[in-house]
Amino acid sequence: MDAPARIKSVLTRNIFLLRLLFALLGLVASAAAAHASTVATPVFSPVASTYTNAQSVTITSTTSGASINYTTDGSTPTATAGTIYSGPVSISTTTTLKAIAYETGFTNSAVKSGTYSIKVIAPVFTPAGGTYTSPQSVTITSATSGASFVYTTDGTTPTESGGTVTNGMLYSDPVSISANTPLKAIAFEAGLTDSAVKSGTYSIKAVAPVFSPAAGTYTSAQMVTMTSATSGASINYTTDGSTPSATNGTLYSTPVSIGVTTTLKAIAFEAGLTNSAVKSGTYTIKAVAPVFSPVAGTYGSTDGDSHLGNQWRVD
Repeated sequence: MDAPARIKSVLTRNIFLLRLLFALLGLVASAAAAHASTVATPVFSPVASTYTNAQSVTITSTTSGASINYTTDGSTPTATAGTIYSGPVSISTTTTLKAIAYETGFTNSAVKSGTYSIKVIAPVFTPAGGTYTSPQSVTITSATSGASFVYTTDGTTPTESGGTVTNGMLYSDPVSISANTPLKAIAFEAGLTDSAVKSGTYSIKAVAPVFSPAAGTYTSAQMVTMTSATSGASINYTTDGSTPSATNGTLYSTPVSIGVTTTLKAIAFEAGLTNSAVKSGTYTIKAVAPVFSPVAGTYGSTDGDSHLGNQWRVD
């Protein structure tokens, strides 16, 4: 190939590369222009999340002068559909908030969407779960005004759907607890997300037995009665030092005769209740001290004038 032909070939190739370069630069410029002309997507503050009280949500866009339309009914906002934003949006029930920013001469922003879950505050039990020696009347409340409650006492989880109880009982009056019981409850209200499940275990414990007469030191055999303030409770006792239980010991039915020094132990129990603490007492039976006769004292001589004793003699 002669020199002119080589030069022409090189020029043709360079012209092609230049055209390709200009085409790429044009694409980059077009993309940059398109990006620069799209309104920035709205920002929600506070962010969509789960809350236990109403929220006041502000909507902003970093594109100066942009307008914002929003919806709270699940529909998609546009530059011509939705409510024009003018101030914070009050959200007091579980709501999906959607918003779009737009400005004349710009491409509309992407749609921003977020779900605000307003959750009922979990119930409070009064008195709280714990161990008691008498039946309890438990009230259920929530800091969420107007909330209703579903509760269970069988260990299952309370539920509701659309205001209809699907498992448990609708709370209306204090819950009477007279035996060991796992209490669970949820709070709910129309338009809000159900609360977390509140749980509390109530242990009703039999009252420990009382001995009469009380343990102590005596000089004669004692007949000891045993009682418990828990109505209907049974009592098992031992006199050999072992610990009584609901299955160990002698079932109390009549006063226990104690004629020698003895450690008496007893427990009260009833079906559905927690056994009482063990009551223990030592009865010491002490021999009666000897009696001297005549009693110790000062006595006169037993010789001739003994009949005068310690009296003065008159001559």
